[in-house]
Amino acid sequence: MVLEYSNCNTCVCTDNLDLLEQTLTRIFEQEGCRRIPKPPLPQNSLPVMKTLLSRSWEIEPYLWVIGLFVGNQGWTIVQTQPSELLCRRAKDTIRPRLSSLAMQTGCNTFHYKVYDRTWGVILEADASGRTFASGDLDCYDVEKMKFYDEPVTERTGGLNFFLLNVPSELQAVARIRIHNYQERQRRKSELIPLMRQSGETREEAESEYEQLCKSNFEIQDEALGQTLIGSLRYWDYWHQNNPLYLAYTLPQQLEADGARLLYFQPAGFDRELDVEKMWSEIGDHTNTDNLLEGIW
Repeated sequence: MVLEYSNCNTCVCTDNLDLLEQTLTRIFEQEGCRRIPKPPLPQNSLPVMKTLLSRSWEIEPYLWVIGLFVGNQGWTIVQTQPSELLCRRAKDTIRPRLSSLAMQTGCNTFHYKVYDRTWGVILEADASGRTFASGDLDCYDVEKMKFYDEPVTERTGGLNFFLLNVPSELQAVARIRIHNYQERQRRKSELIPLMRQSGETREEAESEYEQLCKSNFEIQDEALGQTLIGSLRYWDYWHQNNPLYLAYTLPQQLEADGARLLYFQPAGFDRELDVEKMWSEIGDHTNTDNLLEGIW
């Protein structure tokens, strides 16, 4: 079965985690968020962990998490819960948080997203605060295509860097393109009958078919992750997109790899809600919907 590929990461051209931690803390505290220590799990943690694994969005009205993972070539990978938190604008602001992060650190920054295999977008931000979005989104009116509040200025079928002058290794990733579409379609047609068989023949056919279904966006995202993270922690730090779950399941590994996790209570959050009650309310969709109002 062909899986619909989705993934997203923010990449910052610095390995100075102290700088990133201080800057992100300042950005979110200026919005009225409050930084807190890592919340301890309840005594019976199994229900909470199941929720964090399968429905991680339920924690977002109560807790925002930012994971900092040092990558290769002086880059840091930033994952957030909620997803794409840095691509959004805080209330009553004129620029995305990604732009503020780039300006306050003086570092080139970009966010790359692939979803449903076919669609993708990159939002770039430089040290002067300029931003540029390009890609292709599932949008009926391509003239008004936006990634959150940022207009998609260039419509492309893959990863491109229009604003940032990135190293040659990332330029090489951006040059990756699929060719011979007709040949790929012909081969996929040949594989369909083989996928109806059993045993090793079916497994091999399914594997090849899966590879042929990949889009430019997907292939480039995998190459980008291998370039910036490498193979050692590739799946944990590039594909997980759930830093809070990692905080509870791989704490020793995170420490050994030099990763940092920052925890914030969102602005407008009920400060009197203690950790125990927070965990107990996860899964109450009525409360979640009420809490989300006014946070964005």
